[in-house]
Amino acid sequence: KRYLPNAAVRRVLEERTSLDALALGGQQVTVTIMATDLRGFTAMSKTFRPEEVVAQLNAYHGAMVEQIDHHGGSLDKFIGDGALVVFGLGTSDSPIPDAGAQAAVDCARSMPSALSALNSERTAAGLERLRMGIGIHTGEVIAGNIGAVSRRLEFTVIGDAVNTAVRLESATKELGVVAVASGATFDRLRDGR
Repeated sequence: KRYLPNAAVRRVLEERTSLDALALGGQQVTVTIMATDLRGFTAMSKTFRPEEVVAQLNAYHGAMVEQIDHHGGSLDKFIGDGALVVFGLGTSDSPIPDAGAQAAVDCARSMPSALSALNSERTAAGLERLRMGIGIHTGEVIAGNIGAVSRRLEFTVIGDAVNTAVRLESATKELGVVAVASGATFDRLRDGR
């Protein structure tokens, strides 16, 4: 569980035979993707020793993963000071009706508070406050085990929905906001909230 997303672990333990769950290939599913990134961390990290950079990233990622887990998300991967998260990865027999849209938005609403708490600790330690961006999009992806069969497999999601979430996260910089969700995500929210 420390090295694989929850959905991959569930798939190995619950779906089909273990051999099928570990095979290459995938399935097309509708999920909600969240892309996150820290603002200006790369430039900031140049002023710290490597172990300080890693400690700061681990503290940040730890605070965010706590929120992701609390809202039922599945961490796909860390990308330096960013992350790719999947919501709504139910089993093939039991898909999640809103494709995880509500959970992703609720998670995005909780992340700034978690970051604020972390920033209080950082300020007390004489460190600069962190800022983040979040992009959320709901759409079809291919989810499955991808890689080199004899070397390394990774359970991941690929497709335009992933790219859209990343672009939305990037747009938060220009828009001056913490988070942006697509219309496809908004359409799946309960009561439009």
